Amino acid sequence: MGAYLRTLKAFHIQVEAEREEVLDNGLKVQFEGVVSLVARRPDRLRIEASSDRQERQYFYDGKQFTLWAPRLNYYATAPAPPTIIALVDALEAKFGIELPLVDLFRWGAEGWSSAAITAAVDLGPSTVGGTTCQHYAFRQEDLDWQIWIQKGIFRSPASWS
Repeated sequence: MGAYLRTLKAFHIQVEAEREEVLDNGLKVQFEGVVSLVARRPDRLRIEASSDRQERQYFYDGKQFTLWAPRLNYYATAPAPPTIIALVDALEAKFGIELPLVDLFRWGAEGWSSAAITAAVDLGPSTVGGTTCQHYAFRQEDLDWQIWIQKGIFRSPASWS
């Protein structure tokens, strides 16, 4: 999927996410949210992320990065490097900010390794919001995650010729 996304000059992804968190007292809680990401390689990005806990908007124009928190009426702007992947690395290193869906820019890229993924299963077709998708499940240390990819958007490696 990462290799396919890198072939696109621009793309839009809409994600409905559910996250499970274990509180300090051991209680498991779930949070739901929506993320909309629009990217134009190599230097344009807009992300809107909203959940019960927070709302954030991220803007990048190849020169500046802006984080806007509408509920708090707070924003911050900083100079930014010239590419999305350089931005992602700089935000994590300098500010401890991990952008939503950041792995989309790393999967299959130079230097990326799948070694952290200890199990992967193709669970077959599934329907999400009336859209037919292919359902995949993955396991990493301390993390199980799933992804549903709209059919016709991505061809699995087995179908590549």
